[in-house]
Amino acid sequence: LKKTTDSAASGTAISTGHKTINGYVGLTADKQHFPSIIETAKENGYKTAVLTTVPITDATPATAYAAHSNREDTATLAKIAATSNIDFFVGNGLHDMQYLPKMSENGYAVLPCYSENLPPNQKIFLNCPLKMNWQTHHAENSLSKNLEKVIKYFDEKPFTIWLETEETDNAGHDHDAGYLYRAAMEFDNTVQVALDFYNQHPEDTLLIVLSDHETGGLQLFDLGKANPELIVAQQGPKEELLFRFKDSESVNWATLAEQFLNITLDDKEKKQLQQIETPADATNAAFAMRDKKAGFRYTNPWHTNAKVPLYVSGTDSFSAPVENSDIGAVVKELIQ
Repeated sequence: LKKTTDSAASGTAISTGHKTINGYVGLTADKQHFPSIIETAKENGYKTAVLTTVPITDATPATAYAAHSNREDTATLAKIAATSNIDFFVGNGLHDMQYLPKMSENGYAVLPCYSENLPPNQKIFLNCPLKMNWQTHHAENSLSKNLEKVIKYFDEKPFTIWLETEETDNAGHDHDAGYLYRAAMEFDNTVQVALDFYNQHPEDTLLIVLSDHETGGLQLFDLGKANPELIVAQQGPKEELLFRFKDSESVNWATLAEQFLNITLDDKEKKQLQQIETPADATNAAFAMRDKKAGFRYTNPWHTNAKVPLYVSGTDSFSAPVENSDIGAVVKELIQ
């Protein structure tokens, strides 16, 4: 029994206003289904959208539209998505792409991400594989651009949007601070799009930004010597260094690490890295060395119980301390 939440449980609590157990999507522990924020909005005449950087059958986006006791059963989640009444999906396909035709069969226009002239008065599914441009620090097929597209498509009609980036969570699991930085910057761009809309419509817009959980146990251990510029300097995601190590096992791993991470290792660190037997362990060690030089460390490979910030514009209905299930309860009441 895990003592920390998974994304299915935390997403369900935020979306429905009711806590549950890990692995359950849109259901309480006793398998009751309470309407999500998105479902409640739809029932009250709002246009609805679900946006993510991963397949729409992943746990967090699924909590907006599905009720199922197994987050891993992505085939069933795909069928639920296809028969849902969500007006606009944006995501990196489905986990089970053989179910993609069912989206079309059930009235969705399934279109590539770059599509601009979207068919009016039809349910839309933009298939958007994420592509991170490491040089510009921004994502192609980005959430920010897609959010702009959804808002424009709804054309001033009342709407409710459930949006998530999975990339910050993935970076936490991988202990990849360079990727985390880029994912956070892209999410910041997305929040700015939402904030711009809020500032144009402050009287009738509610904007909530939060995390469903912390991942990786990231800690600053020497604030006075922190050097975050080191994490910006790495040349690609962590898995790329792993691939280089695998392809070049006869080459000095310390040299590859220095080049890839743009750091200088001392003799002790070089010796330590060269004594490691596997490319995976060497990759983790190299990144940990870089992180130490930057003044921080990861302490956990999974989710943690750390508190997460909550940013709200448009209501004063929340008061500290806020439980994750308070989000869904308050928002659904405001919608109704």
